[in-house]
Amino acid sequence: NIDLKMVANKVGVHPVTLSKAFSLRADVSFNFYLKYLRCMHATDLIRNENMTFAQIAYESGFGSIRSFNRAFIELFGVTPSHYKESAFI
Repeated sequence: NIDLKMVANKVGVHPVTLSKAFSLRADVSFNFYLKYLRCMHATDLIRNENMTFAQIAYESGFGSIRSFNRAFIELFGVTPSHYKESAFI
């Protein structure tokens, strides 16, 4: 589980400093980018593994199925189950 505070500690800067620097360079917030990476990992698991959505959510770093579903819909416009159905058509 990666978060802003952990990365800031590893880099040796304050979380706010890291967040501002990341946003300036990447043009998105650290948290949005992390959500994006987690959802991309989840898409790989959905396509290639035989796991429940709860397992995929936790394996991808989400704290709950609800937060996983919300993030997935925000980024891809569909629920994980709809994504799975369309990925195998």
